[in-house]
Amino acid sequence: MARVKKCSLAQLEQFHRTRGARWRMGEGEENEAPRSDPSQLPGSASRPMDGPNSSLSMPWTTRSHELGVLRVTLREVQNELEVTKVLLAGRTAEVEEKGLALSEKEVTLNHALRATRKLALTITREKHTSMSCLSHHLFNRGKSAYSMQFCSIARSFVLAGCACKEVGSVIQSIVATFGTHHAEISGVQAITISTDSTSHHHIDYTSQHVAMKTPQSAASQKDTGSHVVRLLGVDSSVNHKADMQLEELKAKVNSYTHLYNNLPLSHWTKTHLSSLDVTQKLMGVNGDHSSVKEWKKDNTYLELGQDSLSGPLSSELVEAVANAHEEVLEQAGSLDAWNTLSHTEWSARENAAQECVARQLGKEAFNSLSEEEQHHWTLIELNGMKGGCVGMAACWEESGFERPILLANKDNAATLKGISDTDITDALTAAELRAFEVSGWGGPKTTSIAGAIFNNKDDKKGLQDAHRQYFVVIKGPGESTTFPNTSNVRYQSHCFAAEELITYLDNYIALLIQTRYKKEKHNFSHMEPPTQPIHPCRPRNEREPGCQPRTTITRALLVPTDTTQKHSTDTITLQTLYPQRAPYASGLEHSRHMELNAHAKKVARESQVKEAERLATAAKEKARVDAITLVLDTAMLERLMRAQLDDQLAVHRHCDPTIKAKSNYKNHEAKLTAVKAAVADFLKLSLPQARSGTPSTDLTAYLLSRGPNDTNNNTEESVQYSSSKSDSDSELY
Repeated sequence: MARVKKCSLAQLEQFHRTRGARWRMGEGEENEAPRSDPSQLPGSASRPMDGPNSSLSMPWTTRSHELGVLRVTLREVQNELEVTKVLLAGRTAEVEEKGLALSEKEVTLNHALRATRKLALTITREKHTSMSCLSHHLFNRGKSAYSMQFCSIARSFVLAGCACKEVGSVIQSIVATFGTHHAEISGVQAITISTDSTSHHHIDYTSQHVAMKTPQSAASQKDTGSHVVRLLGVDSSVNHKADMQLEELKAKVNSYTHLYNNLPLSHWTKTHLSSLDVTQKLMGVNGDHSSVKEWKKDNTYLELGQDSLSGPLSSELVEAVANAHEEVLEQAGSLDAWNTLSHTEWSARENAAQECVARQLGKEAFNSLSEEEQHHWTLIELNGMKGGCVGMAACWEESGFERPILLANKDNAATLKGISDTDITDALTAAELRAFEVSGWGGPKTTSIAGAIFNNKDDKKGLQDAHRQYFVVIKGPGESTTFPNTSNVRYQSHCFAAEELITYLDNYIALLIQTRYKKEKHNFSHMEPPTQPIHPCRPRNEREPGCQPRTTITRALLVPTDTTQKHSTDTITLQTLYPQRAPYASGLEHSRHMELNAHAKKVARESQVKEAERLATAAKEKARVDAITLVLDTAMLERLMRAQLDDQLAVHRHCDPTIKAKSNYKNHEAKLTAVKAAVADFLKLSLPQARSGTPSTDLTAYLLSRGPNDTNNNTEESVQYSSSKSDSDSELY
């Protein structure tokens, strides 16, 4: 715009300059013409001529020329103006695009600056951390799978060009450089593997963990190691069968051992890890299905056999190797066929033959070991609670104490009636012996029975609802009021059940007593604890004949103590149960017992009152029926209303139950016909000489002579049905 404005001013200035010069030239010629032209002299008669060269036409010609020049100049200026506008629009679009780019760049820089500040703040917070805590900061997962620092390092390696599958090995190498080693399994003495399976959208998944105690750190003398749990992986499985889970576990162990052996860490530490080492350290397995025991035993044979193969030569070793070589040649067909095999197949058959020889030698070496050494090599517990329970149960026999009573079910208890644990001889029948063998005793059986009572797997059975409502008051809000689910497969559910019973023993006893009072017969079922006796906890040789120990109400929950009190029977009846417990009952339980008794008496009184009311109502109805006067006149029956006919039917049904009730008749005519028939039958049976007309004096005397149970004797006070206009029910009395 400045250029256009400047050009216009220059053109305008040139125009004014040219115009002024031309006007001056025309003015001079006009001044000189009169002096040179003789026609302009005074006295001359001629007039000046108009023409192109005349003094009058010269200024107008100049002005037309100047106007054309100005128009041309104006067009040029307008063209330049349009071009300038186009250039200005293009420059404006470029500026806007650059402005948007700068805005986006500014936003990006702001985010980068914010991230940089946050990173700087994180670095500042972590500066106080020493290098000895490097592994803690790298592998402290928190609630995430990996820590933020670990993820940042892994991303940095990937962005720098490191292969994704090699990031883990590189980080392990860097961590090992700073003195932190994470080859945990190779340095521990024992490990425990846990597996669990589930299904989602008809796809089976298996999760595997390993628990161990990390070895002591060489950098710190105070570090004694810690118990850790490491994830082996969550993978999709084919099914939940034990064989398939075992194969998946083998594949998982082989893959991890192969990965560890290929790491630089294993070469620097000069350690090697194999599946044999893993099974040798494996001391326990928790899972839905476990077949790991045979796997460990097979690997034990293989490891012992490999030790024998690497040891000094013997005739037995040479003979075993020769036999294995001959078997391999026989399987191949001949020596020529063996030589034609590929290197891969040849190596596979050689390894299989070597493993076969190692297993054979290892089995012989294992059989030559003592029982303690064999137990050490094959030690693996699939269920820790089971082993502890077996060991504690063996303590009864080892200590010379009589074990807890046999907790047989209802059928087996009837079979074993009158037979004690000390009477197990050859004289028992096959049914009695089998009933004794299948029946359980002790803590596990007790917790199973308690689980069936307080948390039955069938919602229609058990006391689970009463249990929850009862223990909400005792435990308070926020505490679990569900009994441990011992009916289903739950790890440590029996331990939790035993803990629950021991902690709240008195409350469970009170709950069973209250439940008993709510029953119709006020007694305990067979499986409820108070119906069973308990054997004493004292040596058998110190037992006095006929001495029954003091016991608690429950069955085998706690071991009772001995007393010198003697009873005539071996079992504790319900009559002797409460007097024995009364001196030891707490005040709270005694008050609850009194409340239950008061409630029972209240219910009995209410039942008596209801029965008396029912009898009074029945007597009143009977009196009402008896008070109704029979109408024996056919003409009178025609004028009776519906309610009056119903009363007549009630009276006749009271005398003859075979007559149908009033609700069995469709209309008034059918009911009237039934009443007439009932009247006819009544007259026929009662007074054969009576006629179906107005009652005679003899009939009236007969009705007055009936007893109070048949009709009302006060016939003078009762109003007869008459032809009065009132049809209300009050006329019936």
